[in-house]
Amino acid sequence: MLDLAGATVYRGVLGYGAKNRLHKSGFLGLSEDLPVTISVIDTEVKIRRALPALREMVSEGLVAMTDVEVLHHTSGKGKK
Repeated sequence: MLDLAGATVYRGVLGYGAKNRLHKSGFLGLSEDLPVTISVIDTEVKIRRALPALREMVSEGLVAMTDVEVLHHTSGKGKK
């Protein structure tokens, strides 16, 4: 939908928030405020274009961007 190459979501089991409280799983590992990291690698232009949609989705948290050097990339297509 946002024309990004892809994303990976990492769900944390414990986090420390800006409001000085721990976010952790409750009964049966369920919680609605566990920490989540979403890693997106694409061009800066495409990521900046997606930021307005991201701001609508994230009501609380941190958004950071950094340069990366891609050393190897393969899609796995064509391998048997």
